[in-house]
Amino acid sequence: MKKFGFHFRLLITAFFLIGGSVFVMGYLGLGMTQRYVQDRFEERNQFLAGYLARNAELGILIGDDRMLDRLGFSLLSEPDVVGVEIFDSEGNIITSIYEEETEQIIVSRSQVFSRALGEESFPGADFRGLEPGAGIIGEVAVYFSLKEIHDIQKSLGRTFSILSLAVALLSIFVFYVISRSLVNPVNKLAQVAARVASGSRKVRAVPDNIPETRELALAFNSMLDSLDMSSKELERLYQDMAKQKTMAELGKFAMLIAHEVKNPLGIIKSSLDILKDETGLANDHPMIHYIEDEIRRISRLLEDFLAFSRPSMPLMEEVDLNSLVRDCVERFEIQADNEHTSLILTIDSREVLFQADPDLLAKAIYNLLKNALESNEYSGIIFVRTYSKNGVWFLEVEDQGPGIALGMEEKIFEPFFTTRSKGSGLGLAFVSYVMDAHGGLVVGYNKEEGGAVFRMELQASSVNIETQQPEP
Repeated sequence: MKKFGFHFRLLITAFFLIGGSVFVMGYLGLGMTQRYVQDRFEERNQFLAGYLARNAELGILIGDDRMLDRLGFSLLSEPDVVGVEIFDSEGNIITSIYEEETEQIIVSRSQVFSRALGEESFPGADFRGLEPGAGIIGEVAVYFSLKEIHDIQKSLGRTFSILSLAVALLSIFVFYVISRSLVNPVNKLAQVAARVASGSRKVRAVPDNIPETRELALAFNSMLDSLDMSSKELERLYQDMAKQKTMAELGKFAMLIAHEVKNPLGIIKSSLDILKDETGLANDHPMIHYIEDEIRRISRLLEDFLAFSRPSMPLMEEVDLNSLVRDCVERFEIQADNEHTSLILTIDSREVLFQADPDLLAKAIYNLLKNALESNEYSGIIFVRTYSKNGVWFLEVEDQGPGIALGMEEKIFEPFFTTRSKGSGLGLAFVSYVMDAHGGLVVGYNKEEGGAVFRMELQASSVNIETQQPEP
């Protein structure tokens, strides 16, 4: 069975409360009005009967029936008067006049007094001018029709009923409009909640002009924002847990590789050295060059696996970032020893202090330089520049290679993702790990004229306030 909604219950409650109140007030008002009309009717009847009694005194005393008839017919001209009877002192009918026969009648009687009777014999009666010794000489009876007074009462009843119904309907309509303005925001919140439950996290309630429902909508939106933040935080935690699990599995795999490959690789290297001595083969022999190059590549691959799968905890100390970049570039030039590649440096001369692990940060910078060298295919120019802006230190390494494939700007920092046939896919992933550990950021993007730029960003703890950005 479907339950009635909040709006319907409000309307039903208002209908009974307002309708009942209007009915009671109308009923009481109708009763008071009918009693007032009835009292005025009876007072008028009594007045007319008294009027007839005062004027009939002379006719009764002299026995003038015609005069009494004229008085009776004169009174019949009054509204609601349908009959007149005049009696003598012994109760005999002197005059009896009826206009019409009707069952709904009421009679008003009044005694006819002689002016000769004193006031003290009839306390409370109006005997002004009566002489002592006067008595009751007759009685008049005036018959009134109740039809008109009943019609008036019925008309009043219908009028009150119509007015009561109109007031009740108007009150219900006004209450409906007011209650709808209260219920609509609640219904909208319910619709928003349903959309959120269906997976629409970005939808929000629109606050209206009513203070209470506006605060409710704002509180509802604040709750959704908190849930959204909690959901994102929970998703991030899940990603971190998955990443840690992957790292743990990678560590086990790296240890297995190191055990199963590195020792045989060392034996192969030693055997090759012995073979060169015994056979007298030169180092520049093509076969010797190929073998040694592959041994070095496998060795570097193992080192990358071990470095990424078992990253050491950062040991923070205060480091001058610009000085660190200079040292890294100098060492890279010595290790690369490539006469076909030129490094153009634009290093900020100011001291930029930062709490960092110099070894990890140096390895990350070395990986960016190595990535640029490989992108240039061991030739061309590599641009290295540092600058500070709004308290943030930037390092940019720019190459002249083919650039980053479209849509791969974020995937290149994922482990094992590579577009090179001889790459491990761990160099840029290690850079991203080091930046995360230092609260920094690394991004990669293409230049319009060709080549790619990889940029490190760190919030420096101490740097000259003015902004300095060298031209590339």
